[in-house]
Amino acid sequence: MYEILQDRNIIVPIRAYIVLTMAEKLQEASDNGDYEEIANITKEYNNADYRKKLVDEIEVIDNPSVIRDLISQILNMYEGLENIKPEWKEILETGENHVKNEDLIQDKREFLYYYEKEYEFEHILVYYIFNYFLGASYDNDILTKVKFAVVSYIVILQLDVARWITQDRQFTYEDQVAVAHAYSKEVEHSYNNYESLQLVLSAHPILTVDNIIKLLFQ
Repeated sequence: MYEILQDRNIIVPIRAYIVLTMAEKLQEASDNGDYEEIANITKEYNNADYRKKLVDEIEVIDNPSVIRDLISQILNMYEGLENIKPEWKEILETGENHVKNEDLIQDKREFLYYYEKEYEFEHILVYYIFNYFLGASYDNDILTKVKFAVVSYIVILQLDVARWITQDRQFTYEDQVAVAHAYSKEVEHSYNNYESLQLVLSAHPILTVDNIIKLLFQ
């Protein structure tokens, strides 16, 4: 997964997509107790030709209303968490307000063109995989660990875009740190928040792999 996420020959959303589909297959093999299949899946995803085949199968959903609804529901999940840092509430509210913008998808594209520091989002994904993936060796919940990393990336990016818009399309490294730090505090520095989020990620009907993929390629 590290190798895939750090492959800078492909854009970050595609890397996240590949790791997410890998986790889905690993989860199925784990649930079936088929550890030989886990080894086969790992070998398969280590093959560059196989990963290219996965990329060729990507279907982009061009439906702004669906994307807006999905993002809105995901951001609403964070409303119910215990507030750790005062500034988090304002950051989240800015993100929720921006979801109502008809230019939501275009704003994201323009932000990514403006900011250019894609490696920062790579680091976010690697960070959450590094910190939490091995917990699956205790609870066998592989897919939720990877969902956590990918959804965290999606949410932080959305909050970045919203902050950029409210600052007259200005965004600095310090802004990135402020958003990522506030997010981390909210979801990692409270046991109850972390556990609540894991439960939602594993059980919420909107957080299917297919829906998360839609958000990766909006």
